[in-house]
Amino acid sequence: MIDLHLRFSSVESVKTAHDMVHHIQSDIQQRFTESRIMIHIEPCTSECGDCNVIDCTTRKNEYKK
Repeated sequence: MIDLHLRFSSVESVKTAHDMVHHIQSDIQQRFTESRIMIHIEPCTSECGDCNVIDCTTRKNEYKK
């Protein structure tokens, strides 16, 4: 069982997130053929302490408020 949480910027489209999840799931399934995969999409927030994206659009947009 593989349980993965992906954070996406709020400016990304649902289609972009969906396509990325589908691609990642396909890659994992090819490598681990017997795996069961659950991928969750979660929104980024300006409080995210894990982000290492230098030019993060979510943080930039939060500062404009």
